[in-house]
Amino acid sequence: MLLHALFAPRRVSSSHWHRLEKGWEAAAFHGNVARLMSVVERLLQHHTNINAVDREGHTSLMLAAREGRADLVRFLLAHGADGEATDVNGHTALCHAAKQGCVSVVLALLRGKAVTTVDCALLSAAGCGHQPVVSILLQRGGLQTSFPLLINALMLAIKGSHIDTAKELLATIPATQVPLVVAAKRGLADAVAVLLGLGASPDATDANGRTALSVAAAHRDERMMCA
Repeated sequence: MLLHALFAPRRVSSSHWHRLEKGWEAAAFHGNVARLMSVVERLLQHHTNINAVDREGHTSLMLAAREGRADLVRFLLAHGADGEATDVNGHTALCHAAKQGCVSVVLALLRGKAVTTVDCALLSAAGCGHQPVVSILLQRGGLQTSFPLLINALMLAIKGSHIDTAKELLATIPATQVPLVVAAKRGLADAVAVLLGLGASPDATDANGRTALSVAAAHRDERMMCA
């Protein structure tokens, strides 16, 4: 049951746990966030660990974020849920919310200052084409100087054919970084074609004076030379 995944019932009697579980299931079925929070509150009164994890390392905050329950996310944060905790795959609650495109949850986590890094979230949102989430994460600040992160997000958006998301990311990357050259260097012929279609200049050079064409020629990649 989801409640077992959320909290470890060590300090709750079996009969009381059963009543809480029934209340949780009914609240979840009807989308009654207030009642869900009431169940959590009663669990916390029994000193239940709010950051307990399931077999995959998911905390209550991650599961609430993945389900798009912003109110529950805010409640858990207010009661000490760890926004920086990661599951077995290294994903945080913010990453789960970004992957699902849950704008309200993403905002709740950021406004609650529960996270200090958004790298995983940006990559997840870009790869899934959740442009609104990408926009929010880009506005957070600090990402503009992280070229490797931005270029990886851009390539994921292109790979998923999320052109609008790719456009937004491309506009954030300084022209001096020349994503077209990076795509050519990585042998991503499809990405080269998309970037050219978005207006990237084939004559642009990187810090080493290389163009996408010269990089493709050096790697003898005929697909990119014909892009």
